[in-house]
Amino acid sequence: MTPSIMQDERKCYATGAGIHLDRHHVFKGSRRNASERNGLWVWLRHDVHMAMHDHCPPWEKLESALKIAAQRAFEANGGTREEFMREFGANYIEEGDGQ
Repeated sequence: MTPSIMQDERKCYATGAGIHLDRHHVFKGSRRNASERNGLWVWLRHDVHMAMHDHCPPWEKLESALKIAAQRAFEANGGTREEFMREFGANYIEEGDGQ
């Protein structure tokens, strides 16, 4: 299990809760292994995790926010934007956002 580069503590990324946690890989499907390999995963409280996958309020925007945070973490840990795009197929950070 590769450590997350997105958070240091075992607590829900969205709520801060410390119980009933699921490990959520930011990129799913064919990119799930790349998420694991690069540490692009977070802890989510189980109900938040399920609601996010079902696109239920107030968690419907969490998935896109996690992709942005994952790309920032990837680049902050020495990866280039080009490497990220090759690995994950997209750029989630808007050009000129200063981050």
